[in-house]
Amino acid sequence: MLTNLFSRERDKRVFPQLFIHVGPGKTGTSVIQNWCSKNTKFLEKKGYYYPEHNLDENGISSGHAGLLGTVIDGKWTLSSSKINKFKGDISRLRNKKIILSSEAFWRHLDKLIEYFPGAQFIFYIRSPLEFFESGYNQNVKRSRLMKPIADRYHSFSARPYGAEFLTKAVRDYRLENFIIRLYSRDLFAGGNILHDFFEIFNISKLPNLTVGDVNPSYCFEALEFKRLINHYHLSAANDIKLDKLLQSYQGGVTDYSIVDPETYEAFKIQVVDTLVPLLEQCKIPESSAKGFLDQIKTKKQKAYFKQNLSDDARNSILQYLSEHDNDLAALLRMKLKCKPGDEADSSVTEKVQLGKGVPKTAHRLLDSLTEIYGNDIASAELYRDLSCCFEHENLGLAQILMENAAKLRPTGPFINSKLSYLNKLLDESGS
Repeated sequence: MLTNLFSRERDKRVFPQLFIHVGPGKTGTSVIQNWCSKNTKFLEKKGYYYPEHNLDENGISSGHAGLLGTVIDGKWTLSSSKINKFKGDISRLRNKKIILSSEAFWRHLDKLIEYFPGAQFIFYIRSPLEFFESGYNQNVKRSRLMKPIADRYHSFSARPYGAEFLTKAVRDYRLENFIIRLYSRDLFAGGNILHDFFEIFNISKLPNLTVGDVNPSYCFEALEFKRLINHYHLSAANDIKLDKLLQSYQGGVTDYSIVDPETYEAFKIQVVDTLVPLLEQCKIPESSAKGFLDQIKTKKQKAYFKQNLSDDARNSILQYLSEHDNDLAALLRMKLKCKPGDEADSSVTEKVQLGKGVPKTAHRLLDSLTEIYGNDIASAELYRDLSCCFEHENLGLAQILMENAAKLRPTGPFINSKLSYLNKLLDESGS
């Protein structure tokens, strides 16, 4: 924590040099943040302090967004109170140099420069051609995009992601405030994004470089499977489960392009024409700019695959899912028997109808669970446990819940035994 590094001799401390890495997205930010958060002691030995932040189970983080800002009405924004606290805190740090990183920062470059006029802002420029496909794939993964990429051709921008904020900041403030790097796997210093990033700080020998694949891309078949499943409106919990499993699925093509070759070449021309004046404005050294542009001009497109999911690929993925999460796989199999969006035909996605005479607490509980899990409360354990809770309150409801548990886990011994018992009680009661 920051407080662990404060000195009591505040007046003797010099305000430290601040480096703020702003991304933007899809320029290796997750890898940089993952590595930095796991190697803070190494960085401190080199004279750099990287404040700690959380990583999710996939090794992904919002970085230091929470250190300088907050979310209001669903949008992240800078917080003057947090910034003032942070400025007070770092004035007492023993370390003389601080590195912050968050993709949330790039949209607020102008205000950040006003708050931290002496800071240096690290910004990566990536070819929009690469970003277009990468961004589309990310939207399929995390934003439930259903349409093919061809439907988004009209929205293609030849300007690098975030360039409008960068050029405005470069125009309105000193260029010396910025460290602008070129994002290209073929041109990275040291051959990867981590070595390229730390070249800024003259740190060349990095430990623990095997951080794993952070936020890995889907193979082609997994991408198309997720795009198909996005039509069926999974609950948030199950969507996260599916995303994690599809990231680890290795049964398909990993090196591919989904932009048709003719369009790819047309986009390439637009990108080069747009990048030339941008690189000049950002004062990128002529040799670096030329290498970057030449790499875009000459780089061959990856093998083109028209977006479609074969039956064999779908069955292979479902089998893989069954091996790792049988409940989720069972839910998806049942959903896929229906037409996309036809929720009424799916016994799993139907809302449980409690009927008359059921305690209001039962209605409220199931309504709350539906808000959290969606209409597809797709956990055999959840259905099973709810059934047991309602067994003495409403036998019919308990039986419905246990039936749903059995559909998701047809071989569960306790579930089947309990369902037989509930059916027997209903028969005996004449319900």
